[in-house]
Amino acid sequence: MTATTAAPFVFDPSDLGFIADPYPTYRLLREQAPVYRWEPARIWVVSRYHDVVTVLRDRRFSLDDSHWEFASPPPAGAQPTAYQALMKNSLFRLPEVDHQRIRRLVAPAMSPRTLVGLQRDVDAIVGDVLDRLAGRDDVDIAREFSERIPLRVIGRMLQIPERHEETFRRFGLALIDSISVALSPDEFAATIAPIPAGLDMLNEVIEERRRDHEPGLLTAWIEAEEAGERLTRDELVALAGSMITAGTDTAVQLVSFAVLDLLRHPDQLARLRADPGLVRGAVDEVLRFDHFGKGGVPRFPLEDLELGGRQIRRGEMVIGLVGSALRDPDVFPDPDRFDIGRSQAQSIAFGSGPHFCAGASLGRMMSQTAVLSLVTRYPELALAGPPTFESHAFLRKLSHLPVRLGPAA
Repeated sequence: MTATTAAPFVFDPSDLGFIADPYPTYRLLREQAPVYRWEPARIWVVSRYHDVVTVLRDRRFSLDDSHWEFASPPPAGAQPTAYQALMKNSLFRLPEVDHQRIRRLVAPAMSPRTLVGLQRDVDAIVGDVLDRLAGRDDVDIAREFSERIPLRVIGRMLQIPERHEETFRRFGLALIDSISVALSPDEFAATIAPIPAGLDMLNEVIEERRRDHEPGLLTAWIEAEEAGERLTRDELVALAGSMITAGTDTAVQLVSFAVLDLLRHPDQLARLRADPGLVRGAVDEVLRFDHFGKGGVPRFPLEDLELGGRQIRRGEMVIGLVGSALRDPDVFPDPDRFDIGRSQAQSIAFGSGPHFCAGASLGRMMSQTAVLSLVTRYPELALAGPPTFESHAFLRKLSHLPVRLGPAA
């Protein structure tokens, strides 16, 4: 069917009904307006798998928002704040050549093999969080389990000393909150207030690791070298910030959605308990079946082009709906069925092409450990009420998930 300018339905990703269940809307978009002009936001929304893959992989689409048609340059002579400098150097906003250079330098330190040494820390953190739930019956898994794992793991990865744990926690939460919701100028200023202290702390830790060469991820980044090039201090700090902003809320949501989807599909939960080796397939199927991102990182065409029969001008914002692409029946047979044994060869849950998520292995490891530990320790785990969703700039945020733990194994 040819795409039309307007679709006979309302597309509103801020609506709580959409956040809870976007799939009827995704289906209508794929069938009636696969490349849809969302006029209120002046954004092109792309919903079919192959078109979304094009947006993710085609180098004519840039991540650099300075190419956006409505981008405005900073005032002449203006000095960026610490927050602005951090965001400018993040992996999501770097020019392509710098982005690829940094990825080449850090990739060896983020490989599955080098993350094996972190598994013991992840096991300990997950075990500690579960121990704190001992003796409880009704628990909010989102607040009391999922939210208490990723930032601690990332702090351990970045070799943050115990004396800085509270500063790091405040810094991490400030970064996450600064991009997650619409804030007034005063609210935004209050939200980012802990960031300068966090940056000072990171710079101090970087200098310590330069001196003592303590084995770990941050030290590996510091010592990474290719053709005589190393990461600058600003790049190291921005890389840490990118890991926090990209890896915390997403991991929280992945764990929460995994628990929700498994409890809603008891046959699949039984399969997992009978064969714990299916845990990777279970987590990957959650990412496909119930992808919690509202859309990918916005792209900006570097030239006029055609996509799905629509003409898109240079500089217009384009968003690929990854969650819709992963339910495309042209690629995934019986896409609305939750099957933890499904092949994930075509999955783009962690992106595709040059911007494939550098932290995919870490996200999987954290989520697999958390989910398997929870459902193993509590064999009678059950939903105790409906989930609650809340507004978020980029995610379908599952904010409350009431469960009944039952007796521990």
